[in-house]
Amino acid sequence: MVIRIPDSPAPVDVRAIEREVNRLWQAASERPELAGAGGAPEGLTRICMLTLVAVARDASTLSRLTDVIQRLTPRYPSRSILVRCGATGSDELGAWVSVHCEGADRGRPRVCCEQIVLAAGGRALSRVPGIVLPLLVPDLPVYLWWGEDVPMAEGAAAEVARHLVAASDCLVVDSATTARPLTTLAAAAALAAPLTGGLRDLTWGRLTPWREVIAQSFEPAPMAAMLDRLERVAVAADATGSEADPIEALLLIGWLASRLGWEVLQGSAERHAGGIRVLCRRSGAAASPGSQPGETVSVEIRGGPGPVSAVELCAGGPDPACAVLTRGRRDDGYVEVEIRPGRGRPRRHTIPFAVPDDVALLAAELDLVTPSRGLARALDLVRRAVPGA
Repeated sequence: MVIRIPDSPAPVDVRAIEREVNRLWQAASERPELAGAGGAPEGLTRICMLTLVAVARDASTLSRLTDVIQRLTPRYPSRSILVRCGATGSDELGAWVSVHCEGADRGRPRVCCEQIVLAAGGRALSRVPGIVLPLLVPDLPVYLWWGEDVPMAEGAAAEVARHLVAASDCLVVDSATTARPLTTLAAAAALAAPLTGGLRDLTWGRLTPWREVIAQSFEPAPMAAMLDRLERVAVAADATGSEADPIEALLLIGWLASRLGWEVLQGSAERHAGGIRVLCRRSGAAASPGSQPGETVSVEIRGGPGPVSAVELCAGGPDPACAVLTRGRRDDGYVEVEIRPGRGRPRRHTIPFAVPDDVALLAAELDLVTPSRGLARALDLVRRAVPGA
């Protein structure tokens, strides 16, 4: 059970946020249900491992980020600063402060963390960096989680983004939840380039089970030999009704191409009603002795911009074969792997497949010390493959 103090935070003066934080810690230490044995205040433990700044434009997105952060608190106690930035056209500026305490095991103290919520709009946007930066906990890492498209155009919101990124160690985005995923990732990558922790994308984290399943499927030597003879790759993604680019499928293709040493043929990409098609060339280093380095691989994405649902990889040559990996329903927890040889009967087996939730995804990014080079390589290939990205 989470105990929140106060139950309904009241607005506070932005100039008195730290003073309000200290007052709430004192109030928490005096709460009977939070005290230690005999009512002693030592049952309350104040722990902070990092500062987590989360930014959203609307209240619903901010609520979603808040829920994720609160569920992450037992694993990563932190000072969280949530900013609703530019939500309205008015010059609003408000602040709310609360302390959240998690349930404790018998004999162990409760761990409590503070949460600061800011709301700014209109001309008040320019004040956001000046309010947030002094609230960052000194000598601890700062993670900036931007919950929507990162603003790039000139203006107050873009200035807020630049100032907050410059004060952070790591920038976290979720390209699948943005209106322009490729544009957002490209902008975020440029902003995060100087940061020690670089750029993290929760969508890239969602692809971890797919990368593991594909790698596991091609571990046996006969299957590994197929990789140098691939002629066709197709990735299917769920339809969502959105017209956004299929970012999960694109990043998965980018990862596969980067691992196998493929080069995107410039000008080969074409969009059609069912998705995107692009041609790649296997490099000489990645080709097997029996193949020709100049051979191409046809890559196609079908469906919509939702989660990847199936991957098909087909090899040619004297021993043609296809490997088809199909995700079960999201709560089934497996991928069915079907090997279709040119001759003989298909072989089928299943591999466990767990889809992580946003709490697990964010925790995985906080676990990393250095940015993922795999994401950078995949994004680079995707931007070359899709014109205008």
